[in-house]
Amino acid sequence: MVILPDSDDLLGQWVAWRRAFPDAYVILDPPIWERKTWSVLRWKRAVELLNPNGVVVPDGIRDGVPFVMWDLLEYLLERPWIELYLPLHMELVQEYQRLPEDTLASIVGGIPLPGLGGRDATVREWQEALPEVGRYHQLGMPRSGEVLVGVQSVDTAKPVTAAIWGMTWSEYVAAEVKPKRPPFLFEWIPATPLEQQLVLRNLHDAQRYAEDASKARPRRGRPPSRVAQRK
Repeated sequence: MVILPDSDDLLGQWVAWRRAFPDAYVILDPPIWERKTWSVLRWKRAVELLNPNGVVVPDGIRDGVPFVMWDLLEYLLERPWIELYLPLHMELVQEYQRLPEDTLASIVGGIPLPGLGGRDATVREWQEALPEVGRYHQLGMPRSGEVLVGVQSVDTAKPVTAAIWGMTWSEYVAAEVKPKRPPFLFEWIPATPLEQQLVLRNLHDAQRYAEDASKARPRRGRPPSRVAQRK
């Protein structure tokens, strides 16, 4: 997952990286939850230039109330080749339910981590509220490495953080004191095929780790199938 760059120069670097690795599955994420400066204009430029496979619809919390930028959802719906990750907030359930059924069937429901603000809800609650949605994605991974019951994918910076420090995922998990995100995390780009291979290996191993951790709990619904790169 690529966090929206905060400068034109950095966006250009990511576009160059994208051209070098055209087969990588890229999700563009606005930096709202990372509290980084961004603009709709740069966001739209990134959508056009980076050619992401998927895009997280911008959302946030204002005065304690969750919101979704519906105009940008409309912008993305005009580009049907992009997979849409729509953050779900139970406070907005009636607005989601007013969306056309074919729109709901085409989106991936984004489940925020518990405790980020607003009312926490399980995947099963969303399946009952929005039965048209067929896939759910967890927006972030806790330090435990577990995933919510019923999600099919999750994004996290942890495998990338490990790769930046030259660690495999097993080394990262085993570390008693885990390295923190470096200040340049969201500006870091794999510069060599070796670095990219370590990131991809860590993502694969993190997926297995998340699945194994989840199997230890009673669960219902479908298991996760992909861990996406949050960068």
